[in-house]
Amino acid sequence: MGAPALTKVLPHRPTAAGDQLNEDELARAIEAAKTQKRYRPLLLELLAEDHPAFRGKSANAVVRLRGYALAAMEIAGTPPDAFPYILNILENERNAYLIGGACKALRGSSPPRQVAISSLLTAFDHIRLKDDALSYTTYKPRWPLTDYTTALKEILATLRWYRQATASELNSLNQLLGDNEAILLSAILEDLRQTIQTLQRSPAQTCCTVPAANIRNSYQKTKYLIATAEDQERKTFQLENHLQEHITVLSFFYTRCDNPFKCSLTVSNLAQLSRECPEKFPGAPIQIIGITYDAAHDTAEKLKNYGEQRGFAFSAGNRLIRVPKDFDAVKAHFRNGVSFIGSIVNQHRIEVYLTNADGEIFQTFTRKQWQPAEVMHAIGQELSRQNAKSGKLSEAFQWGKNLLRTIGAGLFPFLVAFFPKCPLCWAVYMSALGISGSPLLSYNRNWLAVFIGMIAINYAVLIYRASRSRHYAPILLNTLGLFFSLFLCAYLKYEWAIYPGLALMLTGSSLSNTGFHLKRRLT
Repeated sequence: MGAPALTKVLPHRPTAAGDQLNEDELARAIEAAKTQKRYRPLLLELLAEDHPAFRGKSANAVVRLRGYALAAMEIAGTPPDAFPYILNILENERNAYLIGGACKALRGSSPPRQVAISSLLTAFDHIRLKDDALSYTTYKPRWPLTDYTTALKEILATLRWYRQATASELNSLNQLLGDNEAILLSAILEDLRQTIQTLQRSPAQTCCTVPAANIRNSYQKTKYLIATAEDQERKTFQLENHLQEHITVLSFFYTRCDNPFKCSLTVSNLAQLSRECPEKFPGAPIQIIGITYDAAHDTAEKLKNYGEQRGFAFSAGNRLIRVPKDFDAVKAHFRNGVSFIGSIVNQHRIEVYLTNADGEIFQTFTRKQWQPAEVMHAIGQELSRQNAKSGKLSEAFQWGKNLLRTIGAGLFPFLVAFFPKCPLCWAVYMSALGISGSPLLSYNRNWLAVFIGMIAINYAVLIYRASRSRHYAPILLNTLGLFFSLFLCAYLKYEWAIYPGLALMLTGSSLSNTGFHLKRRLT
């Protein structure tokens, strides 16, 4: 049933058109991936929280699609790139269907390259009171289920599949058994005892660790960000300006998130950083910012209450903010792993970004839970790098270099201001220089066309800079300058008008140039 239809919808590469499929078509593609290699890239792509296929779908539909794709990897095989997603689900999710699917995906790796026992133990603790009957045989099984599994059963089956555990991990399993004897079903307790016996028969090893694939170290200069933000005190500001000249720890959350291991813990960790960074790095320009995914719901008052309840130390730099109008620009800038149905979040990942004073993202922490200590370690390394860099170039030399660059960038507007716009203007210039009698320096009418072209270029530059800095006074001043120079001086023959015209154009050009370059380059 599924294969011919899927071949028609996805003739060459399923992932290229996957975002165009509805929920049932995606489910059939996942089922086809179990037996057909050309569909298997879709399994990995559907693990991404921001996959285009999730737009407009309910949170429950997204969970089922991701869990179904994970379970299919037990048969199709689990690629190494899937492990960060799997471990994120085991450590941070509380949904039985996702956790069960993640366990199946672990058993799809052959041979197992990573021992994820600690993540499985975490998942066991998170789901032990929220376990549920599950079926992965079809996407929409018929109830009541006669042959089913549960998330706890899948966790224990995966632990036995590994057949090895360290002494510490065995101690944790025995602790789980002792703590839950009065809570868990007898069948699960018996399964847990068998799992402990199986692992005890294998020699304890510390052979394998999971790579920190959630941490990326790279200096990434992203496109220029333009976004108006509002903080917990209802103060509005330009986010791009606020991020300048500081090391910034920036994370995303939303107050309606019902997973305590994601947004609530994220803001609690930000709060710890907001208190400890001033003590560990006294005087260093460090700021902590949390941005809500859900600006429509998270008002300034809600952000303030949410932060205060978790001990966030608010200050001029440390803020919880909302971006009601420009969040699409923020999402594109940081490449957020989040999807929406309307304005409601239906899936998101844990994500923290560290940016330096130059606006570069120098480290990210995504999916797996991050710790304040490792973020402070990264901040310390960046401060050391900046200090080493500043020692190579003296402050005076760097200031002079930036100033020359700024002056050079502003030379064109000054040429526009002084360009001879008419015979009268030319006569005034020559008279001021004391060489008005020279016949070789007579006004050439062809210069008017050149001047009009220069005006067009200059206005294009002014408008571009104004769109970036959101300061429009330079355009107004240049327009007034042209009015004095062209209308009053050239047309009405008021010779004196050339002087205020020049002054207005020079002032406008200087303000435009300074506002766009000097603020960002001079330190």
